[in-house]
Amino acid sequence: MSVTIKILDASFPNKLFVVGFPYIKLATNAFLFGTNEEKSLKNIAPNGTGNATKYGNPIYGDGFATLSPENYIGTSRPIAYKPITMIGVVRTDAQYAQYSMGTYRNNTKRGFMLYNNTNTLSVFIGDGTNAFDKAGVPFTAKTPSFKFVAMTFDGANIKTYGFDSTGVKTAIATGVSSATTETCYFGGMPDIGPFDIAFGATYDTVLTDSQINEIYQYTKSFLATRNVTVV
Repeated sequence: MSVTIKILDASFPNKLFVVGFPYIKLATNAFLFGTNEEKSLKNIAPNGTGNATKYGNPIYGDGFATLSPENYIGTSRPIAYKPITMIGVVRTDAQYAQYSMGTYRNNTKRGFMLYNNTNTLSVFIGDGTNAFDKAGVPFTAKTPSFKFVAMTFDGANIKTYGFDSTGVKTAIATGVSSATTETCYFGGMPDIGPFDIAFGATYDTVLTDSQINEIYQYTKSFLATRNVTVV
């Protein structure tokens, strides 16, 4: 007697990712980017609300999406500035050594943005009147491999995390906050990008160092099954 197994749900790999993902129930947004638009915009956080929205025409590759100032992705659920944790798995090329994710918009000077220029990973944060560059750590963006980056903000203190082959680099600084909530964008900032992103997530809580390290280890291992090498 033969047995036929049929997988009816094409999002099966996403479900496997969620089952083992540390602290995924704390996430408000979580996205595995790549393959196609439908999969990239699907919010896989069990307690999240609403899928993402695309702006322009992001390019969907094998295990990642390519974003730019004109082609980017935004969450459907606005998020508060505090408390907040943001995580991304990103890659740039030799020409465009920058990436960005967050709620900060140039025209409002309000919100936060985790971003990398050529050699520094920082958080750009504003209260609606003033904007500040905070918690920078030396961190080279140019790499053929993806890197895991994160930030937390509790309303007073910002912390950035940059993981690479040498370990994790962190920095702490004081910040400013606003009471409003904003859409969170992956890409979309003028003059930043294009860049590739394999995973992005937000949390309405400040995760600890050990929690972020667990997520890094799990994400690095899982993304390898999607042909994405994370250093």
